[in-house]
Amino acid sequence: MRTGGLANRACQWLAIAGLMLVTTGCMITDAFRQLEEIDSACLLSGQLASSGDQTGPFVVVLLDGPASAETGEHTPVDFFVMERPGNWAFAVGPGQYRLLAFLDRRGNLEFASGDPAVTFPVEGAIDCQAGERIEGLSLEILAEQSLDGHRPIRLSRQRDGLIPGSVQEIFSLGQATSFGEVTTLDHSRFAMEVARDSLWRPVDFMRNGHPGIYFLDAYDSRKTPVLFVHGINGSPRVFADMIDQLDQTRFQPWLYYYPSAIGLTENADYLGNIMLELEVRHDIDKFHVIAHSMGGLVARAFLGKRAERGSPASVPLFIPLSAPWGGNAAAGQAVDSSPLVMPVWRDMAPGSEFLAQLWAPDFSLPQETETHLLFSYQGGEYLNWGSTDGVISLSSLLLLQAQDEADEILGINATHIGILSDPLALERINRILQK
Repeated sequence: MRTGGLANRACQWLAIAGLMLVTTGCMITDAFRQLEEIDSACLLSGQLASSGDQTGPFVVVLLDGPASAETGEHTPVDFFVMERPGNWAFAVGPGQYRLLAFLDRRGNLEFASGDPAVTFPVEGAIDCQAGERIEGLSLEILAEQSLDGHRPIRLSRQRDGLIPGSVQEIFSLGQATSFGEVTTLDHSRFAMEVARDSLWRPVDFMRNGHPGIYFLDAYDSRKTPVLFVHGINGSPRVFADMIDQLDQTRFQPWLYYYPSAIGLTENADYLGNIMLELEVRHDIDKFHVIAHSMGGLVARAFLGKRAERGSPASVPLFIPLSAPWGGNAAAGQAVDSSPLVMPVWRDMAPGSEFLAQLWAPDFSLPQETETHLLFSYQGGEYLNWGSTDGVISLSSLLLLQAQDEADEILGINATHIGILSDPLALERINRILQK
């Protein structure tokens, strides 16, 4: 593909996407390459079943297809943890792979000879080409079935030596993901320029080991997790004031960090996969969700999918802040006019397929979840979008379906970003959490 001319024309359209496209330079050429690289990924997905009354957790392991010349064994590339049999998925570079699924009776992410398990395929390997989507791979663990003689495998999410900086023979999304790494909000990965860059260079964002869920303290079973989900071009750092005022004798902040360019469905599914493993690993019985702006769409999609499949933990409280429930007009204009369209813009455009599915009658939040909808309204009129909070129209912030779903609606005299530090908003959020 010739990208030079397109890149020059795309630079002329930056203004169309308004605040969503703030950047320090024209990164269009890089964005084209990054999207092509995403399209070249190999996706493997399927279902795991089990016989009898076996109870989890269950683990599906992706193995490097070619056996080691020295040991004759296959090397783990990534793994997927679930409480009960169900769907699993991997995103990896093109290559040859095998699958191992086992019942993790000890709950220690360790496979031992004799554990109920199954491998696929029995002989050979799955050959996954660039851009190929191999779906419907079915695995079943029989209670009496084991792989006697198979070497033990100890699985770990430790990322030391993997990334950032090292070159992997096989790159897997799981290698790049934080599953509860303890960090601080002032870590360089949360810098706003890094977050903004994820709109144009999502692959680099992932390769550098930025995405995932982070903890600010070691997990404490006595405290209820509060999951924070940022918006487009955002970072967990935007929640600094809110976290400072959080009662951390009762609650522990968990921070979801994701690349802004990726489609909202993919980011919701990604969040679901990470949370599922954390819930199983830490035996979580409940957590709350606070989400800002586009993060509210990601979070609602994530919660709706939990309601469909069932999950280990309950979510008593969902607190979206200034979420564009009806989409963003700037994204729609970018989709209509720009020669380069990032996946997230399609989902954010008013009337998109994603938004239609988000508000479909049969796609609802978990039954136990209370929604406290906070919206900002200090912004006046903007272009032909009517009243806004400076970024999102009030008609989108107050979409009728979102109002119908909410248990409480509160307007805050603040801007779209200002709501994150507004004293009234912070006081109300803490009051809701104390319920």
